[in-house]
Amino acid sequence: MSATVPGNPPLSHRLAARAFALAVDPGVSPDMAGATLLEMAGGSTAALHRARARVESRLTDRPTRLAEAAALALRSALDHATSQSGRA
Repeated sequence: MSATVPGNPPLSHRLAARAFALAVDPGVSPDMAGATLLEMAGGSTAALHRARARVESRLTDRPTRLAEAAALALRSALDHATSQSGRA
């Protein structure tokens, strides 16, 4: 169970926000963003799944290219996590 510190949002919220920030940067590929998000998540696929659900709910409410890019970065992070667990 992960505790949150007052004023410090849960990891999944921070991952979703970072995915959007990375999506804005034209110099960051989805693969690079995914690697960054996986590192930030500390390998927590549960947090990545929650962040992806948060971003994808945004796609349902108001689809934008930015939200699509953020979701793609989170999917890439999960792909990285899967490939790393296969090597362990």
